[in-house]
Amino acid sequence: DTATANAIDDYEEGTWTPTIVNATIGTQRSAQYTKIGNIVYIQGYFETASGSGGSAISMGGLPYTVSSTTNYASYACGRIGSGGHTNSASDIVFQFQTASTTFVPLVQDGNINEGMASSVHMIFSGFYHV
Repeated sequence: DTATANAIDDYEEGTWTPTIVNATIGTQRSAQYTKIGNIVYIQGYFETASGSGGSAISMGGLPYTVSSTTNYASYACGRIGSGGHTNSASDIVFQFQTASTTFVPLVQDGNINEGMASSVHMIFSGFYHV
C-alpha cells in the first residue's frame, strides 16, 4: 500500500551488544534486531561465565530506548539452561524497562541472580515500542 498512513517510513536491521549487570557474559553467540516504525524486534543468544553472586541481574544495550509510555507492556521470552539445548532448561521472560535501554530477566515472577545464571545459556526474542 502506498497510502501515507501505511507507508513504512523507518526500517532498519542490524546487530547489538547485550550487557549484563551483576553477572558476566562469557560468550556472545548472536544479537540481532529489526526496527520497523516504532517497533523493535530483538533476539539474543549468549552464554554466561561462572559466578555465585546473589544480587538480581539486569541487562542492557538495547539498540533503541524503550518508549516512556510502555508501562511494562513489552516482554521477551526465552530459555535459560545448561548443556546446550539438551539438558535442563527453564522458560524465562524479560521485562523491558520504561524509558531506558535495559531489561530484566525473570523466572517464576522473581529475579534471576548470578548464582542462578552461572555457566548457562540465555536465548531470547521479543519486541518493544520506541
